[in-house]
Amino acid sequence: MKIKKLDSYVEKSIITAMIVSTDFLQGFEYLYKNELFQIPYAKIIARWCWDYYETYTEAPNKTIQAIYKKNSEKLDEALCEAIELFLDKLSTEYDRDSNFNTKHILDQAEEYFQKRNTLALKDEIQVCINNNDTKAAELAIAGFNQLETPTGSGLDLYKDSDQIASFFGTNNDSVLFTFKGVAGTIIPPLRRKEFMRFDAPEKRGKSFALTEIAKQALFRGFNVAFFNFEMEEDFWIRLISSITGSPTDKKDINCRIPFFDCYHNQQGDCDKCPNRVQGKMINNAFAAPDDYKACRLCEGNQRKSRMSFIRVISNHLNNKPILTPSIVSKKIKALKTYAKGRIRVQSWPSDTKSIKDIENQLYLWEKYEDFVVDLIETDYADLMVPDNLKLDYRIGLDNIWKGHKRLGQNFNAAVVSATQTKIDTYEKKIKKSSASETKTKNAHIDRAVALNQSTDEYEKGIMRWSMLFERKAKVSSRDIVVLQQLAIGNAYLDSYVDDYKSDEPESDKPKQRKRR
Repeated sequence: MKIKKLDSYVEKSIITAMIVSTDFLQGFEYLYKNELFQIPYAKIIARWCWDYYETYTEAPNKTIQAIYKKNSEKLDEALCEAIELFLDKLSTEYDRDSNFNTKHILDQAEEYFQKRNTLALKDEIQVCINNNDTKAAELAIAGFNQLETPTGSGLDLYKDSDQIASFFGTNNDSVLFTFKGVAGTIIPPLRRKEFMRFDAPEKRGKSFALTEIAKQALFRGFNVAFFNFEMEEDFWIRLISSITGSPTDKKDINCRIPFFDCYHNQQGDCDKCPNRVQGKMINNAFAAPDDYKACRLCEGNQRKSRMSFIRVISNHLNNKPILTPSIVSKKIKALKTYAKGRIRVQSWPSDTKSIKDIENQLYLWEKYEDFVVDLIETDYADLMVPDNLKLDYRIGLDNIWKGHKRLGQNFNAAVVSATQTKIDTYEKKIKKSSASETKTKNAHIDRAVALNQSTDEYEKGIMRWSMLFERKAKVSSRDIVVLQQLAIGNAYLDSYVDDYKSDEPESDKPKQRKRR
């Protein structure tokens, strides 16, 4: 059985990883055999990368251009042209060593080189048989060494002690991003292979929250795959509006953008505030003039005095123009200069696609688009079908949620989705038991965040994020107060937590003696 020509995409991924990722080269040491590459220019680039790594113990990265120029005179014209095309494309798409999905490409490399190594053995045996040299064939079989990384055969407590030790402490290589503000101290960082979920009733803002996470990952330089089961246009409108801060509807021009402030700063009666510029009330909300700045100098000050920090919400009036096709086109072109990640959106009708369809799409993007995913989002899991349509309804739901976890493991990516909660959560706070249909949804997630909001809070631009589940840490019982303005697609402007300095349960606090 010959490897299909389409498998050349794996070789391109491997030499890309050899160029940009030192971590990949460290793991690839157990697999590397230059003769197993099929593409002629891949063999050459791989040899350059490996020689550089053995000399400097790091990936060549942008130095590969200088290496090519030094050696180009020794190559024929066809090879030079192929290498130039590959390196030119690489320079426009990859500038992110630390964010490269090393583990996923290494897994692919292991599978590919094992196959190539086995086929090479088969060819050698066939030659021996054709020559009636049975003894040589037996020796070839006896001397065959299967290629695999150390983790491919399981870890040994003593032999692999260094790798086991690396599991302890902070593994920053697996972190995609941490929420800014106080929310980042309550919600753990989003890491590869983790499965996170937002819980809320319909029309509460689940899609906006998913878009916010996609934006955060994009700006950190990661590749995002967003699978939409409603309207693809809505996602792009929300994303571009959130990035630009501009509304898309005429009624939202001059909408209020909330921010945290001190009451004394609003009133202009505190001499500690460097910019005491009084604002005015518009529709029962404080509206700050353009030259007004928030003051939080006394935040955290426990001194009980008239001028202690009193948190309030101030508002700027948005002065951005409404988005038009020409403005959006210019903004997207400018975005490429400071957002190094890529994003792909696939829109499908509800109740038609399964986890297998997502897996197939991701592999197609890898093959034909050189798109290796870091973050997978589905909007949202309840709108999907199980891999087997004959399954019982509840078993089918479990198959969908279990499949989301599998996606993260197979692609070494973070996975984020959402679920709809029961009808009583329109008015009541969302609980662990509020997920609709079946509790088995909770078995496969690493983290769940509830979106709670009253009518009054909606008018003020407030959403309360509450931790429901967290696999690796204690779940805080305190709400994260998040400021947002959905008129410009922004689900997360800033956040704070009441009683921020104390996170222990009330029962754990030392009891004070009553004075007689």
